Amino acid sequence: MLSFAAWDTEFHLYDALTHPEYKDSFAVNKTAFNITHNVDKGMFEYMFSISDPARRERNALAMKGMGVFAAESVPRSYPWENLGKDAVIVDVAGGTGHITMAVLRKFPQLKVIVQDVESAIDVGKRVPLLG
Repeated sequence: MLSFAAWDTEFHLYDALTHPEYKDSFAVNKTAFNITHNVDKGMFEYMFSISDPARRERNALAMKGMGVFAAESVPRSYPWENLGKDAVIVDVAGGTGHITMAVLRKFPQLKVIVQDVESAIDVGKRVPLLG
């Protein structure tokens, strides 16, 4: 089973930073994660495209859990109140939508589009909001 433990990838950070094909690359599939797990997809693409639906859902829930703190700060980090009532926010790689929903709780006049991989959006539709 593939582990996403940070320390596994940390062990290969030097390898990625010195590898001829990786060291100057900005490609999402040329990272320490790829060396560690011997995969050719970016970490997030891989996490949300694995064949086991339970693991995909667990990944989406983990991202939501990591974003709880961001959901507290994002509504305070931008002058959302200055946007017009017809303003549309596009949350690219928005996961389950939990951070954008925190903004909407404080600024319900805004409209939101959350873009992410289908499996993350599916989880977001089924999981109750935090807060």
